[in-house]
Amino acid sequence: MVQWLKDEMEEPDVTPETLRHYLSPSIRDVNALPLPQQPPYLTTWGIALCYDEGELIGALHSSVVIILPDDQAAPYIRF
Repeated sequence: MVQWLKDEMEEPDVTPETLRHYLSPSIRDVNALPLPQQPPYLTTWGIALCYDEGELIGALHSSVVIILPDDQAAPYIRF
């Protein structure tokens, strides 16, 4: 999420306060983002989380895709 804000919103320094500014008001903990309504899926880069318009960032009128890199997601995956 931090990298997405840096890239897409051109925020040079993303702090928890900056993140709270962008997130939907229903999200209270910036360290525990909810799963999207759509199921996550695997890509060659990692796990894609696709949030619909306004689901993650209230003022944003487009969808958001966050890619969790394989190495960061691996501890949370059970086979």
